Amino acid sequence: IFSNDRAFAALKSGGQLITWGHEGLGGGSRLVPGEAREGSRLSSAVLAAGIVYVHAGRNPGAFAAITAHGDVVSWGNPETGGDSSAVAESLRGGVISLCGNRYAFAAIKTNGGVVAWGDKECGGSNHAVRHLVSDGVHKLFCSNSAFAALKSDGSVVAWGNADSGGDMSSKAEKLGCKVVSIHCTDDAFAALKETGEVVTWGDDVCGGNSADVCDELISDVESITANSYAFAALKNGGQVVTWGVAGSGGRAPTTVTQAQSAVTAIFSSPEFCDQAGRCNRSMG
Repeated sequence: IFSNDRAFAALKSGGQLITWGHEGLGGGSRLVPGEAREGSRLSSAVLAAGIVYVHAGRNPGAFAAITAHGDVVSWGNPETGGDSSAVAESLRGGVISLCGNRYAFAAIKTNGGVVAWGDKECGGSNHAVRHLVSDGVHKLFCSNSAFAALKSDGSVVAWGNADSGGDMSSKAEKLGCKVVSIHCTDDAFAALKETGEVVTWGDDVCGGNSADVCDELISDVESITANSYAFAALKNGGQVVTWGVAGSGGRAPTTVTQAQSAVTAIFSSPEFCDQAGRCNRSMG
């Protein structure tokens, strides 16, 4: 069962999809392969193949789904990605992964190319970086209104609302091509490089500015954990480094920030950016 803020979507074993909740935000009546529901974006042509995966991500009022043929169908609020008709041709076949922020969706195709739709100012258009995400994208991540793509060569591409991490041009040289993972708060991103260095961008308050702890993030970081407003990095030896909103975890107690604190893992509420849906299909 999948959900957004106001509706549910239940996927049955035969590819049948049943939705309920707010009619305009993704809820509705029973949807069966081969049948269409009047007023929805779920046409009989795409449903004939059967739905294999449904995704909402951060999106509060829309869903996107992948069929057994690799097509994408979307429904719900058209302003936040419920209407993908403008890129329908590009979403016909070969889609293996979906990622949704609050205002838009993005899909990865088998060749690693990315297709985006929804609010253009919030990541629904990747026109400005189209040449950089036409192939080789391995995984997508999202803040509230921006996307970040991690490519197979370790490089990163971002687009969408600059205040939410959609502009990483000031950090492009520092990021280089050695990024191994990306994490995100509501409006910022943090990238971990294979050297153990952390690079951040996006909203300063939500962790996009790590200047106060930059010396501690130059090397030896093993992993990063994020919640909505703060980041926590775990270093070799168990030391923890935090930044972001102090009252939301951006300021950790000295019992874990001291060297050799022996912390082995950090947990938080789920990171939406790490929950981009991926079908059981090969990238090749």
